Amino acid sequence: MKRKRTTILIFSLLLILAGAGLAVADEYADAIRRFESSPEVQTFFKNCYAYALFPTVGKAAVVVGGAFGEGKVFRQGKATGKAQLMHASFGLQLGGKA
Repeated sequence: MKRKRTTILIFSLLLILAGAGLAVADEYADAIRRFESSPEVQTFFKNCYAYALFPTVGKAAVVVGGAFGEGKVFRQGKATGKAQLMHASFGLQLGGKA
């Protein structure tokens, strides 16, 4: 019974984070502009073949925690696919951030 409640809590957190983690096209453009304008990362963007970009990754925890983010995969500067990031944890924790 306890395991069932924990599983339900994890999935509930992930569903909440999925709704909060939805990104719009402007977020991608803004994130790319920010990264491209950073001197530390400019070389990466000039020389890389492909990269995955997650504009926002949401995290929340109340003993059981989870993180979720949706992103896009870019190859030679053009969006070619989608990517998801999920993480679950258990332990002494409380809070949330994006």
